[in-house]
Amino acid sequence: MKVAVLAVLVLLIGFNNGTTGTAAWGQLFPKEHKPGYVPELYQSRDSIRSAIGSPEAMYTSEADWLRSVNARSEAYTRTYGGIKYYVDVFYGVEGDATGLLGPVRAVGFALTPYLNLVYPDLLPTIPWFKPLCTDGCDEMRYVADGLRFALICPPHPPAKDLDEARRLPLVRCLRVDFLPKKPHIFIIHYAEFRPAMEELLAEGPVEHRKLDAEYAPIREQDSRE
Repeated sequence: MKVAVLAVLVLLIGFNNGTTGTAAWGQLFPKEHKPGYVPELYQSRDSIRSAIGSPEAMYTSEADWLRSVNARSEAYTRTYGGIKYYVDVFYGVEGDATGLLGPVRAVGFALTPYLNLVYPDLLPTIPWFKPLCTDGCDEMRYVADGLRFALICPPHPPAKDLDEARRLPLVRCLRVDFLPKKPHIFIIHYAEFRPAMEELLAEGPVEHRKLDAEYAPIREQDSRE
C-alpha cells in the first residue's frame, strides 16, 4: 500500500508541474551528477555531495599529511582528461577556541589512475594541474622515509632551517607518491604542504625541474625502474 501511495504522489507532482511522471522521477532521482565537476579544497562536504552524488565507499584515513588528524575520506570513481581515476576526498572538521565545530570541509584529495600509466605523462589530465601552474611550477623529486615523492608547487619561498620552514604559509601543491617496486602504480595528492620543509626533511639529494601549465615532461626511464 505504501508503494502505491508513493507512486500516486509522484504522478500528481508530475502532472501538477505540467510534466509527465517520468520527468518527475528524473527530477527526484537524477541519473548522473555533473560529469565535469571538479571539487576544490575547503569546499563543504554537502556541496561536493550535491554535485557528484553519494560516495561509493567511506573509510578512515591514516594519511598523516592532512591538516586534521580526524580526517575521514569518501571514495568516488571519476574521469578527468579521458583517464579514469579512483578519487578519495578527505574531510576534516575545524573547531574554534570555544570548542564549537564548523562545517565538514575537504582538506585533501587523492587520485589513483585506474590503468597502469606512467608519470608524468598524465599530469595534464589532473584537473588542478593547469590552474596551479599558471605562472609555472617547481617539481621537486626526493626521498623521505625511504619512499620516493614528487612535489609540484607554484613559486614559494625557501627556508634555511626547519624553524623558518614551519613559519612559512601552507602552499597548495600536488604530491606524487611512488609505490615501492610498482612503478606504474602511484597516487597523486592535492592538498596544502610546506614545500620548504619537505625539502629540508628529504633524505639525500633533491632534484628540481620547472613545469608550466601547458607542458609536462614526457615519460622518463626512471619512472619505470
